[in-house]
Amino acid sequence: MRITRNWMINVPTAPRRLRFSTVPSLRQAAGTTLLATSLASAAQAQTAPAEPVQIPTVSVQGGGQDAGYQVPLPTLPKLTEPLLDTPQSINVLPRQLMNDQAASTVADALRNVPGISLSAGEAGNQGNNLTIRGFAARNDFYLDGMRDFGSYYRDPFDLEDIEVLKGPASILFGRGSTGGVINQVTKRPFLAPLTNFTTAIGTDGTYRFTSDVNRPIEGISNAAVRLNLMGNLNGVAGRNDAEYRRAGFAPSVAFGIGTPTRLNIDYFHLQEYDTPDYGLPWLYASPAAVNRNNFYGFPDSDYLRTNVNVGTVRLEHDFNDSVTFRNQFRYASYGRS
Repeated sequence: MRITRNWMINVPTAPRRLRFSTVPSLRQAAGTTLLATSLASAAQAQTAPAEPVQIPTVSVQGGGQDAGYQVPLPTLPKLTEPLLDTPQSINVLPRQLMNDQAASTVADALRNVPGISLSAGEAGNQGNNLTIRGFAARNDFYLDGMRDFGSYYRDPFDLEDIEVLKGPASILFGRGSTGGVINQVTKRPFLAPLTNFTTAIGTDGTYRFTSDVNRPIEGISNAAVRLNLMGNLNGVAGRNDAEYRRAGFAPSVAFGIGTPTRLNIDYFHLQEYDTPDYGLPWLYASPAAVNRNNFYGFPDSDYLRTNVNVGTVRLEHDFNDSVTFRNQFRYASYGRS
C-alpha cells in the first residue's frame, strides 16, 4: 500500500507527459486539414475559370472654357511644347482655382506658388511687391507676354490664368529678374454664350461683385465680344480707417475665331482710391506696445490713387502648321498719385 501511495503521488508527472505528446498530434491534424483544404481550393480554382469583370463605361466630355485645374499648354508663343515637356519650372494658376478660393487680388492667387514671398510695402513701395526665389520681382509682371509697367494693386477679374516662370527669363522676354517673371493671361472672346455674376460680402466692410458676359456677334461669322466688370470695397481686419476701393472694366472683341487669321482687340481699365495703411510704429527692434486698431496717419488726407488704361491689338495668321505670324501692339498709361 505504501508503494501504491508513492505511485499515486507521482501521477501529476504522467499527465504532463501525456499532454506533451497529445497537443502536437492535434496541431498536426489541424495542419493536415488546412493543407488539404488549401489544395482542394487551388485545384478548384485551376479547374473553374474566373468570370470576366465588367467595368461600367466612363464618358468624359469637355466643359467649354472651364478646364478645371489642369492647364496642359502654356500661352506664350515662344513655348511651343506642353508644360510637362518644357525645361523650366512653370506654375499655372487657372481661373477655376481663383474662383474656388475667391481670390480678390493677384497677390492672393500667388500665395499658392512656392518660392514667392509677398512683401508688405517695405521702403515705401506700394502696389504688388514680391520676390521670386529671393529676388525682387515687382517690375517683372507681364500681361499677355508684354511687360505690365506700373506700381498698382492688380485684380484678377479679367484674368484667365496666371503663369509664374521661375528662373532667368531674358531668353523669352529680352530682360528679366533672376528669380523669374509673372505672366497674366487675359480673358478672350469665344464662340459660346456666357453670363456669369459673382458677389461677395464679408466682415470689415467687404463688398465685391464681378460680371463676365460673352456673346457671339450675330451677322459676323467667327466673331464674339466679351465684357468683364468689377467693383470692390474692403477694409482691413483689426485696423481702423484703412480702406481699399477699386473698380474696373475690360471689353474685348475677336474676329476670325478658329480660322487661320485672327484679330483680337481689347481694352483694360482699373482705377483705385485707397486709404493706405502703414501698420504700427516700431520701437527699437519690435512693434510698439500699442493697440492694434490704432491708425497712425491722417485718414482724411492720406490716399493712394492709381489709374491704369491698357489697349491691345493682336493679329495672328497661320501659314501652315509650323509657321505663324504674330504682331501685338499696345498702348498703356499708368497714373499714380
